[in-house]
Amino acid sequence: FRLLDPKGVVIAGREEIGLSLGAVEEVRQALAGRYASALRQRISDEPPPSLYSVSRGTRVRVFVAMPVAVDSKVAGVVYLSRTPNNIVKHLYGERGKVGLAAIAILGGTLLIGLVFLRTVSRPIYALMERTKRIAAGDRDAIRPLDHHGTREMAALSDAFLDMAEKLHARSDSIQTFATHVSHELKSPLTAIQGAAELLRDSGSAMDEGERRRFSNNIVTDAERLNLLVRRLLDLARAENLAPGGES
Repeated sequence: FRLLDPKGVVIAGREEIGLSLGAVEEVRQALAGRYASALRQRISDEPPPSLYSVSRGTRVRVFVAMPVAVDSKVAGVVYLSRTPNNIVKHLYGERGKVGLAAIAILGGTLLIGLVFLRTVSRPIYALMERTKRIAAGDRDAIRPLDHHGTREMAALSDAFLDMAEKLHARSDSIQTFATHVSHELKSPLTAIQGAAELLRDSGSAMDEGERRRFSNNIVTDAERLNLLVRRLLDLARAENLAPGGES
């Protein structure tokens, strides 16, 4: 720093004692009672650093002039100047702290990745594997996951497995129903087929009463089939009803 008298002459601070700086813009404003500063290009004998584009502060110097007032009059000026630190040099000087920060960031990132892998990725992959096994018909796959990770993942897994269990139960009921229906349809169809074959093969040898009896059997079994079909249609409509009562 430099200490200037009311005329702008250096009276203390550096080797420039006796040099007049009154013509410098910021000094002139300080002599007028106003705080002033300036930023100027610095001319240095040292070669610029290799990363000059990053450390632009090495070619810049800041000048500050502050008036010193005594009894409302400017008694002098404190004139300061400083070159900002080179970013690269500063980072190199703080390389220990920078290294620790980098290690901490890397460790935190790895920790977050491991937590994410355990709490999200592993349960998702496990649920995907269960989905494939259930689709292949493996009933043993319908059981809770070993690791849920998060509550949301546990809820999703439980909902999916519950849906799979209900679908399998519905599949079983449909299979059982189909077995009963096929049995109920087979009996009248067999009777109709037998009566029709008798009428075809031996109808000419039968009297009128026998032919009427076999014909009535065919009609009765056909009506039975018609009744079964109507019941199946009613059941299908009931199954397709929405919760609000609309189909």
